[in-house]
Amino acid sequence: MAKRAHPKKTKRAKPAREQAPSAAATAGVTAVDNSDRSGTGTGTGTHAKGGWFALEISWAKLVVFRVVFFGLMAVDAFLQLPHASRYGAGGFNVPHFTWLPLPEPGRASITFVHGALAILFALVAQGALARVALPLAAALYGWAYFSSQLDSYQHHYLMWLLLVILCFAPRAPDPLPRGAAPDAPRSVASWAIRLALVQCSIVYLWAAIAKMTPLWLDGTALYIQVRDGWARELIESIGFARVSWLVLAAELFLAAALWFRKLWLPGFVAGVGLHVGIETIGLEIGLFSYLMIAVYLLLLPDVLFARSAAWLAPRVRGKLPPVLHHAAWPAAVAALVAALLLVPLPLGAPLAFVAVIAAGQAA
Repeated sequence: MAKRAHPKKTKRAKPAREQAPSAAATAGVTAVDNSDRSGTGTGTGTHAKGGWFALEISWAKLVVFRVVFFGLMAVDAFLQLPHASRYGAGGFNVPHFTWLPLPEPGRASITFVHGALAILFALVAQGALARVALPLAAALYGWAYFSSQLDSYQHHYLMWLLLVILCFAPRAPDPLPRGAAPDAPRSVASWAIRLALVQCSIVYLWAAIAKMTPLWLDGTALYIQVRDGWARELIESIGFARVSWLVLAAELFLAAALWFRKLWLPGFVAGVGLHVGIETIGLEIGLFSYLMIAVYLLLLPDVLFARSAAWLAPRVRGKLPPVLHHAAWPAAVAALVAALLLVPLPLGAPLAFVAVIAAGQAA
């Protein structure tokens, strides 16, 4: 008897929910995830693999910080030029560390170094030749500070530490995840940025510990330091002892806030307020407060920078005409000569910026 044929079994189609997501859906999910991780959403701002130490922030925010911070460093270096004549006077010099085998500074060498630093920092601010310019600037800056106690600004030591740390900061954003939209917010993960914030946190902690003395807590030290004017009158109305305790509390809070992203926004308010207050009472500490305010830009929400970058990008795209690139270096040399020889140094800073911007465009 012939066997009865059985119909062949056909595979069932997979339910719709098991089908692979479309490219558009993948791009949308990836873009949202990328926005969340970069701080433009509600994410923690860190890589899952890197953990807390691999701080992830908006690339636009890092660019703004770079321009402001290194722009101020360029101004600070330029403002040191009038003090070059003090170096090497009478062949007398006292370094910060006698055990460091550093060449002794002189008027010519210090003038050259600070002039070079102004140019190097301005190049880094523009992202030009940063791979070479920043390590070189860190080395020259360290020699200028450690080689002589004529540079008595203690914050220059902190700035040198930050320069060394920032040598390892990324110079380009991280690649976009697969399937992300081309105009998705770019982010960057960096242990160097995290370490820079930790370094500043240590400074605030030690500053607070150093103030835990009767001379500060009773207001005497603050009373001596504040110059006459409206700021002194305001502090007197509050009480020097109370303001001294408020400063101590602010520094302790900042020592903790710089470690935790959830405290960044109140940390920004407290930190900027503290350093604006330092400027108003007349402490002669150079550009320290301005530089620290630049650091506090890193604490602002990433979404502010990402949205600003998205708005500006289509409006500033384009290349300079070739003739401007060819004229960049002659313009830089002419502006430097004018700034150094023809214009008083405080007023020559704008011309110096013209020089270094032209040099950056040429690079």
